[in-house]
Amino acid sequence: MKKEMGIFDILYVLAKRRTFVIVFTLLFAIGAIVYSLLAPKHWVSKAVLVPVEDSGNVFGALDGGMLGMRSGSLLGGMQRDPAVEFVSIMQSRSFREEVVKEFDLLRYYKLLDKPPLEAMEKAVFRLGNKMTHISTDQESKLITIKVETKDKLLSKNIAQYYLDSLQEYLSTKRGSKSKMQRQFLEEQVSYTKATIESLAVALKDFQKENRAVGLDEQTEALIGLYGESVAQYYKAEIEYEVAKQQYDSNSAVLADLARRRDVLAGKVKELESSNSQLVPSYIPQISRIPDLSMQYAMLKINLEIQKTVFEYLYPQYEIAKLEEARDMPSYDVLDSPSLAGLRSKPKRALTVVVITVMAFLLACLLAVIMENLQVTHRDQMDRVLGAFKRKTPGKE
Repeated sequence: MKKEMGIFDILYVLAKRRTFVIVFTLLFAIGAIVYSLLAPKHWVSKAVLVPVEDSGNVFGALDGGMLGMRSGSLLGGMQRDPAVEFVSIMQSRSFREEVVKEFDLLRYYKLLDKPPLEAMEKAVFRLGNKMTHISTDQESKLITIKVETKDKLLSKNIAQYYLDSLQEYLSTKRGSKSKMQRQFLEEQVSYTKATIESLAVALKDFQKENRAVGLDEQTEALIGLYGESVAQYYKAEIEYEVAKQQYDSNSAVLADLARRRDVLAGKVKELESSNSQLVPSYIPQISRIPDLSMQYAMLKINLEIQKTVFEYLYPQYEIAKLEEARDMPSYDVLDSPSLAGLRSKPKRALTVVVITVMAFLLACLLAVIMENLQVTHRDQMDRVLGAFKRKTPGKE
């Protein structure tokens, strides 16, 4: 019957087969040392960020106003955990594909000989499950991004790219009602501002072309000049009619009054014409005053209307920008990615120690098994020889 081995039996076997145990363990230890020295080094770059939550202090002064009403009607019931949202964005497939393309990870993973779709699928999987590790702490809301590659600079650049791409996504691609309102008001403000500038230029050109710098004052000056000329004409006409009663038709006095009357009549007629030389260049022609007044009034009215619209729109636009800033999630970077000072793997000392210990235990197990096999084989041989001797006649 086979006897069970005790602790002393095991120690005896190990002492007996110590050469095998030592050689076996040394071979594995040397192999572990060689592996740890030749294995490619990996480097980790880490970034830590925390979402910035709106405390409401900045917008407290606007409570009860337009911003408060908009916040209550548009943003109510849309509370989301920024940390979970940030992690979901960075773990999305489209986000990872951008990282693969940006850093040519198909070449890094040696997948260029694969079909494009298969290569991208494998690269995205390895990026998300082996190269990058994104985690969040539910209590502190800290988000940790770890990137591990064979190049310390590549690890740092990928981690930084995650931060930059996240910020770009939040600022340009993430849609919200407040953002759409801000964009709409921004377009309206830009259009109104351009209209005001266009009307101002048109008004300036109109005044320059028609010499209508101050149309009311210019009209008053022209009317004064015209009225004075007409009054002088009527005065000369009256003097001429009175002189006709006193002087003969061939009188020199009557002839002078007639010439003076005719000159004044021509002056009045010229003032009423559109090309009068008697009107200064800075005063519009009297025949054009009604049309100029109408055109000038329309330009002024349109300009004032657009100014009023702009005065209403611009405060709304500023409020929309503040609301968008409040609605837009953001984060603070607590630890920026940096070049790793220590490799993450291989851990040479740990690797050598673990493999050496496991090799020693395996060597001990093999030594015990070999001893048991040898003992079993010897017992079987002894039984065979004993049986053979019993069947053979003995000598006397």
